[in-house]
Amino acid sequence: MSSQPALTRLPEPVPDARERAHGRAGPVSLRWGEVRASGAGLAWQQGGRWHARLHLWSGARALRGHWLWRTECDGTRRLHWRPDHGQSWRVRCLPGSTSLRFPAFGEPASRRPPCVLRIALRASPAGLALLRRGLWPLCLPSGAAGQAAGAAHVVAWADLPFACSPVAAFVRLELAGVLAGEPAPRAGSDPWARWTAWAERQASDTRAVQRALEVHDADLLIDLQDFGAAARRAGLAGYAPPIAQPDGVRRYALVDAQAACDQMTLAHELGHLIGAGHAPAHGVASTLDRLAASGRPIGARGLACASARGWQSPRRGVQTVMGGLGADADRVYETLPLWSEPGLTWDGRRTGDVGTRARGARGVADDAAWWAQAAPGYRRVRGHEG
Repeated sequence: MSSQPALTRLPEPVPDARERAHGRAGPVSLRWGEVRASGAGLAWQQGGRWHARLHLWSGARALRGHWLWRTECDGTRRLHWRPDHGQSWRVRCLPGSTSLRFPAFGEPASRRPPCVLRIALRASPAGLALLRRGLWPLCLPSGAAGQAAGAAHVVAWADLPFACSPVAAFVRLELAGVLAGEPAPRAGSDPWARWTAWAERQASDTRAVQRALEVHDADLLIDLQDFGAAARRAGLAGYAPPIAQPDGVRRYALVDAQAACDQMTLAHELGHLIGAGHAPAHGVASTLDRLAASGRPIGARGLACASARGWQSPRRGVQTVMGGLGADADRVYETLPLWSEPGLTWDGRRTGDVGTRARGARGVADDAAWWAQAAPGYRRVRGHEG
């Protein structure tokens, strides 16, 4: 990966959907020797050298899983791999040369001008430490530079589903800045109740939220905390309180730093903020789905999420970003860095055609179209259109 692959650009002023604030992102194809696999990933430059992070789920089984690809000063590539986000990184070597390609979309990406959502991360000391541990193969610099690099990577990882979406690629997440956060109280015997109550208190302090947004001219404030092992075992990774700010829009969410590093939790909570619900599992609608069905506005500026849910396949054990808890809450799904949308496929199968529908649930949603509808009206007013 010594140079950027050539790209066919869309007409100005619309940039290529794969060119993001941090570098490049979108669908990827990795060839290693004689084997190939595909999925989604990021690539960026640091110190004049290219690095990458990939999630591959289709193709050669030897390449499937999660990859961190770091180019050393001498030009050699050091690759760390793990089969699943819950496992430890390990150095991986396979024979033959490697090549990474960001192919064009099978159909044209949205030609709408970019809509940039700026995210301020407010991280506690424990959250920052967890961020560094979760991204250790990237060898982040020390001090404030390392904190900023880790925060930027977390936002870039949450931006990946947009870069992979032909419909919502014009929505772009950018790191607005990093703020120092206060340690939260330990979760105790009931981590769900303690953390959700703490997040609701933070969201209810609208003056503090507004100040944090204004410091970095941000649209959204995300608290990064270390939830602790007990909370993570209980399945708690993030929470977006249903509390609007004075402008009528929900702009605050709480995310576990480890989940932000490893999973699509930040993107998932952003989906809730803008009004999207979970994938109904086994025909059981989530709370957000029920609110939307009742006509109650729960998203940005009164938008409801009647058609914005994830795709979930109990048989295959995979889901898109907005997949969530339902009747099979104990089931562990692999979350793909994709929004559900017609025409977007997983392993050759359309996410709009299969999944929970076969289990009696309502039709699979189109999260990408939901973002395309809601995101432009979600931004703060800054004197220009995004």
